[in-house]
Amino acid sequence: MAWGARQEDGVWRLCERRGRTITNVTRRVSPAVEIRFPGRALAEKCAHEMNERFWDSYDRAKRSHLQDWEIVQLIAEHQGITPADLQRLKEEWK
Repeated sequence: MAWGARQEDGVWRLCERRGRTITNVTRRVSPAVEIRFPGRALAEKCAHEMNERFWDSYDRAKRSHLQDWEIVQLIAEHQGITPADLQRLKEEWK
């Protein structure tokens, strides 16, 4: 399992298990899109679903991912990215 959830400074975020906290969408967009969940349950549910859907391909690709947009949409579905930020990402990634 690659991803989990942790609270830092009162904000729930995704993290790599025993690793770094994921604070932003990594693709270069300006300004950066922050990932923050309104609560523990949504962050944990998102991490669990990411593990189920993407861990095998993520691990094989040596910690890079080819399904970036699908992951961003999943995070948005769990309220980790605001609808406005998701719309901006859609426009910038075209």
